[in-house]
Amino acid sequence: MVLLKHDEILTFFDDFIHKLSNGETGIPVQTNYFLTKDSLSMLLFIDIFEDYIKIYRNKNKSEFLYLSFSRIKEIKKENNSLKFLQFSNNTSDNLRMELIFDELFSVRTYHNTLVKEVNYPIKYDSYDMLELFWMEEETIQKNESHHIVHYSRTIDEITIYFQFDILKNTVDIKVSEKDYILLSSTMNNVSSLRRDENMLIIYRKDKALAIISLKNKIHVTYTSELDYNI
Repeated sequence: MVLLKHDEILTFFDDFIHKLSNGETGIPVQTNYFLTKDSLSMLLFIDIFEDYIKIYRNKNKSEFLYLSFSRIKEIKKENNSLKFLQFSNNTSDNLRMELIFDELFSVRTYHNTLVKEVNYPIKYDSYDMLELFWMEEETIQKNESHHIVHYSRTIDEITIYFQFDILKNTVDIKVSEKDYILLSSTMNNVSSLRRDENMLIIYRKDKALAIISLKNKIHVTYTSELDYNI
């Protein structure tokens, strides 16, 4: 059961609605929180008993970010942010995600490293990346320890920055509008990047960690099993 204080969460949101309630206790089982600022909006969905949350981010009613995380045990307020803690064998490293309520309410995700390490370079096709991002790769750093490659693309005033270290198996994603960061995320132990038409799929071995769609809009989707692919 997700531990949360409704009043603390609501201080950041415009409104909320309970979808279902437990008949015996009256505790709301599913809750949607809404927030709108200028052309941007966000919906936070919490299933208290099933221990998972979903977040939808929209610009002008067009969705560009979807996150779904399971095994959430607690949501707590800290200054101008909400922190989402996840059940983990490593109790010192269970922060899963943070919603930061700044100018454009940004999202920061954290990724548990308790998985088997990938010990070979990230596999990808530079031609596929060119087709997706419409640019040649930029090498940021290249030596015996690091080979960092960068791509970016802008659609409808939203820009995605995609950077990965081929040798360290890390991927960094940032989504921004002008000077404001809407999403920042780092993934470890990435084994491959694969193109499927207008989508880039990030894999840890045979498990998809995230999907980036670059068709008519930038749309990032995270899988709920992100931390638990062994």
